Amino acid sequence: MIIHNLNKELPDSLKKELHDTIMVDKYLFPSKTSKNPIYSSFEISTKPHFSESVEQYYYDLIAGVLDRLGLRGRAAVYATKWCQVYNNSMGGGHPPHSHYSGSELFSWVHFVESPVDQKCFYFLDTDHNKYYPDTQNSGDLIVFPPWALHGVDKVKTDGVNRTIVSGNIICNRYKELDHDPLSFVCRQKIVQGKPQLVWTREPNHG
Repeated sequence: MIIHNLNKELPDSLKKELHDTIMVDKYLFPSKTSKNPIYSSFEISTKPHFSESVEQYYYDLIAGVLDRLGLRGRAAVYATKWCQVYNNSMGGGHPPHSHYSGSELFSWVHFVESPVDQKCFYFLDTDHNKYYPDTQNSGDLIVFPPWALHGVDKVKTDGVNRTIVSGNIICNRYKELDHDPLSFVCRQKIVQGKPQLVWTREPNHG
């Protein structure tokens, strides 16, 4: 299920900047008064909302992933990203879900802080069996297909924050080969009164 993985610890100074940004009341999700909220910036995932230095860190990190996957020069993409913080005292978790809507190339999770005695992130197979990748220690980053069902168990250990930064790489145009004269292009069209994503094969421009 995992396409690519690496381990790169977020420096402590940037980790503090990330926590100072995200662990505030306005990012309590679904709301401050809900039973088991978590800190989440998912609702503004399409906009830069980390500190400038944390934004640059993740820009460089994901650019490196695109290089390692051989996508530079072949795909026109943009990224969404968000941070979530879970802990035992707040409760929280994340039920099974996927990230696919028609134009995502891949999804990723960076495990900024992880409990040492629990693997919380899991994938689901067709029979709804959970399996937990080994690569979810602090600093691990995993890349996986956006259609993969995955979820998060509640944190069991007291006094431990589980912090992740997650995102999607969304594609507008890609070529099979660098020198291909045609590209696959994704556009939104209205079909029978409803918006749909439509992929077409078109000549490259410029």
